[in-house]
Amino acid sequence: MARALPLVGRRRELALVTDALVAGSGPSALLLVGEAGVGKTRLVTEAIGHATAAGVTVLVGHCLPMSERVPFLPLTEALRPLGPAVLDRCPPYVRAELTRLLPTWGTAAEAIAPGPVQGWERGRLFAALCDLVVALTAERPCALLVEDVHWADATTLDFLSYLTVDGAIRLVMTCREEDADAKRDQWFAEVARQTAVVRLALGRLSYPEVAEQVGGLLGAAAPAPFVDEVFRRAEGNAFFTEQLVVAGTRDEAAPQRGVGLPSALAQLLISRVETVGDDGREVLTALAVAGRGLDDTLLASITGLIGRRLSAAVRELVDARLIDRPGPDGRYRLRHALVGEAIAADLLAGDRRERHAAVARGLTAHAAADGPGEVAEHWAAAGETTAEMPWRLAAATDAERIYAHREAATHWERLIALWPRVPAATRPAGADLITSYLNALAALDRCGDTKRALPLAEEAVRTLPPETDPRRRALLYERMGFYRELDENGAGLAAFDVAMQLLTDFPVRMEHAVVFLSYGGALWELGRDDDARHYLDQAFDACRSEVPVSSEVSNLCLLAWLLLDAGDVDAGSAKLGEIEAMLERHERHPATPWVAQERAETLLVLGRLEESAASARSAIDAAHRDGLDQAAVTQLLRCDLFEALAELGRHAEAEAVILAATDGVPTSGASYDHMIRAILDMLSGDVAAASARWAAVEAVTHPKNLFYGGNLVDRGGIDLWAHRPREALSRILHSLPKVDDGEYRRFTAAILTTAMRACADIAETARAQHDPAADRLAQHSVQELRRAHQALKRDPFAAHPFYATAAAEGATWNAELTRVAGASDPGAWTLLNRPHRVAYAQWRQAEALLIAGHRSPARDCLREAAQAAHNHAPLLTEIRSLARLARLDVLAPVVTEREQPVAYGLTPRETAVLNLIAEGLTNTQIGARLFMSNKTASVHVTHILTKLGATNRAQAAAIAQRAGLVAPDPSH
Repeated sequence: MARALPLVGRRRELALVTDALVAGSGPSALLLVGEAGVGKTRLVTEAIGHATAAGVTVLVGHCLPMSERVPFLPLTEALRPLGPAVLDRCPPYVRAELTRLLPTWGTAAEAIAPGPVQGWERGRLFAALCDLVVALTAERPCALLVEDVHWADATTLDFLSYLTVDGAIRLVMTCREEDADAKRDQWFAEVARQTAVVRLALGRLSYPEVAEQVGGLLGAAAPAPFVDEVFRRAEGNAFFTEQLVVAGTRDEAAPQRGVGLPSALAQLLISRVETVGDDGREVLTALAVAGRGLDDTLLASITGLIGRRLSAAVRELVDARLIDRPGPDGRYRLRHALVGEAIAADLLAGDRRERHAAVARGLTAHAAADGPGEVAEHWAAAGETTAEMPWRLAAATDAERIYAHREAATHWERLIALWPRVPAATRPAGADLITSYLNALAALDRCGDTKRALPLAEEAVRTLPPETDPRRRALLYERMGFYRELDENGAGLAAFDVAMQLLTDFPVRMEHAVVFLSYGGALWELGRDDDARHYLDQAFDACRSEVPVSSEVSNLCLLAWLLLDAGDVDAGSAKLGEIEAMLERHERHPATPWVAQERAETLLVLGRLEESAASARSAIDAAHRDGLDQAAVTQLLRCDLFEALAELGRHAEAEAVILAATDGVPTSGASYDHMIRAILDMLSGDVAAASARWAAVEAVTHPKNLFYGGNLVDRGGIDLWAHRPREALSRILHSLPKVDDGEYRRFTAAILTTAMRACADIAETARAQHDPAADRLAQHSVQELRRAHQALKRDPFAAHPFYATAAAEGATWNAELTRVAGASDPGAWTLLNRPHRVAYAQWRQAEALLIAGHRSPARDCLREAAQAAHNHAPLLTEIRSLARLARLDVLAPVVTEREQPVAYGLTPRETAVLNLIAEGLTNTQIGARLFMSNKTASVHVTHILTKLGATNRAQAAAIAQRAGLVAPDPSH
């Protein structure tokens, strides 16, 4: 019988992988890459042994050749052995989410009811998985190993990316780099940018290591000529070496040279298969075609072998080192996937189809599939479209249930392709073509693949027969119009018109609401407010009669915004209240956080900053309890919170929340958080870091998002403080024709003033450097901006009941105009009611006063400005620079809030953590309170103990109380 052999070489690599698993000094995530057969699995198996001996529980999951259509396969494999009792230690929402992945973990009462899912809900499932591993690691050290991620489905890859950022568990992944496709190459590149992830390339064995491996296989030192030949042909590939040695010694007591071994790996493996008996080949073929492990029952069902014949066949294969001994699950697996690939490639097409059909029947008969997608893929490979169709339908539904939207879209599209090839009488009950189209489009929406969605919607409209239900055809036209609008404002109006015509003869129901909302939104973006309100009013009335879905209710907030924008604050606020009341009828309605975000933003624009911050905090707390920390709506709430606090000059209060959300590199799903982080970096004086982070966001987010009004202003601010006014101006001039559109309206005034400030900066520099070309650029751009301002339907600088800063922005616009002309007017600098804006105005006013020769009032302005700008580092730098050049004594603090040290060198964030330690909170509770990961909380606690010189948390709390860093315990 084959025996286990010691690992050859790899000492450095073994130490790195083991360290990654046992939470040593190594990385928190490690990606082990190497060619097929080089020894990745053998290495991680050895590392698991070392980690287990160190008291670490290693959860193991495998990706399989067909797992791309079976979402979360390695995660369910890794978690299933834990059992449902582990959920008792998790927040309540985790049970509901994990029951989606592992239905046997829930009761009948907890079964997930069918129904539409929302794209953001996947983030809650990801958060639930992280909370589960946090609960596990709180009791004992745990690590996760995911093998063969080159076969992973897209949803699993997304979760692994999420996990590398969250850092909730030690993670090791293996991958065949040469088999990765373009999509996975992109994933590898994204993961490689994570600072917490280390990529370890596993090379081939050296000659001495091959000699050691050969000797281990033979049980004695091998003759040098034999080792030479094996090394020449295997070239250090560990698996190839093993197969060559076994082949070369099959019939001899000692290895022989010149036994005619094939030089190609595929030829070698086929020749190895041919040396076993017919029954052994049947088992190997079944395992190869199945692409997964099979137990005795499944092998008997698929091959027809039973009893002693089956036992003899598997024993022969184990001895020949072609399959492994069965694991704890009783399944036999090929020694290496290369064996299966060689066998499958050698089958004739007809034989291969028959084998796939046999596997599909066996998996079905014994309910042994890892998901309906696995069975569907085998029927597809067998060419049995009629048998495939019900399994494909089940696979699409199953993928939707666990938020695997990319996989769901693929299954729905395959179902659409099958439709004309399957007779109507044999199609599964409940399936219809238009539903498949609508579901495919919804899935593509949720995974953000709108480029793929538009041609599919156009195909549906083009191919569906005229007798199709007009209401459902209207929904397809609505989708087509929606996707066209994403490319160009107004491009979808014709499709919306057709949808409206199709609904003319039907009573108003939810289909009308969907079309009305999209039509109204498109008209609003074009600045046609009255037309937009007409359709949005109808959508609101339609939604009163039926339970609205998330996107529809959140879009109804646009109706409230239109009223507010028109200056009717009471009516707009009341309409928002009606929407909130509509949602109160439904517990945990998915649209609730979106409406809360609208409320926080409304208060922000009204200038009620304290109320906006409080509203945003409350909604962020609720989102955290529901596992929605990473959802787009929660990011927007963090934006609102940060903006409100920044306007109040108290952005440091939001720092812990923002830093916790931006531990990793920017991704498309976290772009809003990283944009806020860039502004925080800028306010703290690190303009270079702010610029670099924003550039990283630009590389991963949708181009349209970069030219959204608020983002133009924020990026422009970074450029201006980095002394790059031309870049700020160029971006805004590019978007100037759109500033009167609805989506820009809130920011029109800020966009124009930012551009005018850029012109003033360019003009001042031009005059100082005697650069007439730059001065002409500034003057020309000013005229372009003034023309754009005059062409607006409404003056954004006029006092407005909703836009609290409109008049102040107008004062800034006029003041910057005087700077462009080189004739600064102190009276133009109207003081604003927000610290940083006041400081900016006073700085510019001081400049004007100095030019006019009024030193004393200029000094007073600069002193007040320095005090107001004490936590706006780049502005404070400019104020102090002006004071130094004018030889005025400002006497303002230099240190920003972010940098201000406290006793023992603790940062403000560490002080916040220390206060919670003194309250007796655990790391998990601290993370929940401060919106940071368990790992981040743990790192802060370690730093605090080190700085205080404390050996435990109790001692740290005592030291902190004596030093006055925390409030004294009232019980003493």
